[in-house]
Amino acid sequence: MARNPALGCILSPLLQLVFYGALAVISITLVFYPAIYIQDARSADAYRTAPACPLGMQSNDCRATVQTEVSNMGTFDGKPKFDLQINGVAVTVNAARGSYEPRNGDAVEAEVWRGQPVRIVGPNGDVMITIQYPDDRVQTDRDVLGPFLFIGIAALISAVLVGWFGRALVFARFQNLSRSNRRTGILLTVGLLIVIVPVIIIGDLAGWLPKGRAGGAVVALGALAVVAIGAIAVFVYRRLRGAR
Repeated sequence: MARNPALGCILSPLLQLVFYGALAVISITLVFYPAIYIQDARSADAYRTAPACPLGMQSNDCRATVQTEVSNMGTFDGKPKFDLQINGVAVTVNAARGSYEPRNGDAVEAEVWRGQPVRIVGPNGDVMITIQYPDDRVQTDRDVLGPFLFIGIAALISAVLVGWFGRALVFARFQNLSRSNRRTGILLTVGLLIVIVPVIIIGDLAGWLPKGRAGGAVVALGALAVVAIGAIAVFVYRRLRGAR
């Protein structure tokens, strides 16, 4: 049967982007995020048994108490967001839960764990738990880990299927090819990681990435969008180059 050049022109970049995009998703969901979960779980275990730090001392092995003041008060996602001076540096605090309602100028007591305020006690003794509280971080990780594992396994299956059934299109360039063509797949994978990983990290730290399963869905849709846009871009580029 004669091959259809137009079909190959469409399928080749699409399958390549799906394959290398799946590798990027696998790296995030089955390697990167589980590593974050393990790190957060270890931090939570250490926090539960950590003693109070000696007065005026901070260490990764103890819970420090810092007297500080609320400034730059605002809100984010309907919850208080403000700054505290920790060791002379303004640290942004995002509230997770608690009865303390901060105001600019409030003198507060902050419990600091590994450089991050995790618990705030207001002037009247009201308590606020921040999004950096170790147990809360582990719970969020657990909520996301399940969907991420599912997405990662689905991506792994997709990579295997595309790599096997579409190997003539995906890997043809790796047979008797120049080094520049071999670098294409590596650059595609690295490019996807460069886009997706910072989005996850920044979104988690800034608080705008949804928590739990919603966060997993957002990341998955974002990864699929990057793969789809990349496939379209490669297809258009090849068509324009072939038209010259």
